[in-house]
Amino acid sequence: MGLIANPEQRRNAVGRDARLLGLVILSNLLCGCGMERRVSVRREPPAAEEVARPAGPVDYGYSRDDKLRLNHLQVKGTHNSYHRRPAFSLVGEHNYEQAPLDVQLGEYGVRAVELDIHPSSRGYEVYHLPLIDSRSTCALLVDCLKVLKRWSDSNPGHHPLFIWIEPKDELGGGIFDMDALDAEILSVWPEERLVTPSLVKGGHGSVREAIVEEGWPTLGQVRGRAMFMLLDRGRQRDAYLRGERGPGALDGRVLFVHANPADFDAPFAAVAKIDDPSSRHIPVALAKGIIVGSNIGSASRSDDGNLRKLRAGLRSGSHLLTGDFPAPVKGRSYWFEMPGGTPSRCNPITAPGNCSSLDAEDPSVLRRGRQTPGD
Repeated sequence: MGLIANPEQRRNAVGRDARLLGLVILSNLLCGCGMERRVSVRREPPAAEEVARPAGPVDYGYSRDDKLRLNHLQVKGTHNSYHRRPAFSLVGEHNYEQAPLDVQLGEYGVRAVELDIHPSSRGYEVYHLPLIDSRSTCALLVDCLKVLKRWSDSNPGHHPLFIWIEPKDELGGGIFDMDALDAEILSVWPEERLVTPSLVKGGHGSVREAIVEEGWPTLGQVRGRAMFMLLDRGRQRDAYLRGERGPGALDGRVLFVHANPADFDAPFAAVAKIDDPSSRHIPVALAKGIIVGSNIGSASRSDDGNLRKLRAGLRSGSHLLTGDFPAPVKGRSYWFEMPGGTPSRCNPITAPGNCSSLDAEDPSVLRRGRQTPGD
C-alpha cells in the first residue's frame, strides 16, 4: 500500500483498517480460525492427475519460440481470482465477483491468477477473510489447481500460467507449513509441468545469476507449464526460504518468492509484486530481468481511477497486470482487455522490437499437440 499524504485520507484509511481488523478478530474468535501458533495442513495430498504429454518441448508452430523469453510477455491477470461477492458486502473493495478459473482462462484471456490460502485440517483453503469475505469459486487450493490444470491439459500450446499464492495470516497465528504447500501443488502439477527455481537456475550458482547471465527460459522450453510465486513480504517468505538467503535458498522449492526492492540483487530475486504501476521501482526491476506484477483495477476505485491505473500499467512494462474486472460488469464502464493481445501481448519495455502478440500465444494453435489417455 502506498503512503497517504492527505491527513483526512490518512484518518479515513486508519479508521477503515481498524474496522476491518475488528471484524477479522471477531470472526476468528467465533470460528476459531488462525489461533494456532503452528500452522499445519494435511501432509499427504492425493497423487497428481496427469494427462499424457510428449517427452520434452513440443513444436507448436510458433516461429519465435526459441527467441522470445518468459519476461518478454505482458499478461492479463485477476486479483483474488477465486473471489465471489459476499452475501452482505461490508466494504466496497469486496463488492466484485470473479468467474470460475477455467472461464477466466478460456473466455477472458486471463493468464495470471492470485489465490489466497488459509491452513485447515482439509488442506489449504482458498478465500479472502473469515466470515466477512469467505466465498470462493473453489474451496480448496487443490481444487483451484485442478481447474487450472484441466484447462492447461486441453490447451497445451499456451504460454506459462502465472500463479501468485498469498498466505493469509491476519492475526499472526503462526508460520505456514511450507513443505505441505509444495506438496499440495505437486499433487496436481507435477514438476515437469512447472517453471521452477531449479529449472531457471540450471547450472548457474543462483536463480539471480542465471537470469543475469542467460535470461529466463524461452517460451518454447516452457509452453503448457505453470509458474508459482509466493506473495509475502515478511516472515512467511523467510520461512519458505528456510531462513537461507544464499545461492541455494530456493533449491528444491516449487515457488519463486517476492523480492522487495532492497532484495533485487539477492540470489533468490526473480519476481516482485509492485502494486503501484507508477512505482519508480518497476524500471529498476525490469532492468534486472525481474518479472513484475502490478494492480490495475479495484472495486473500491472509480472507473476513471481504474482507467488511469490501467494506462500506467500498460506503459510501465509490468508483466502481470491484475485487477477485479477482466470482463464487462453491469453498472461499470471500466473493464480490462489487453490491447492487441491474443490474449497476452509483447511487453512494451522488455520484448524485442519484432515481437508479435501471436508469437506469444495464438488461439488457433492452443490445442495443437493435445494428447489424452487413449490417443
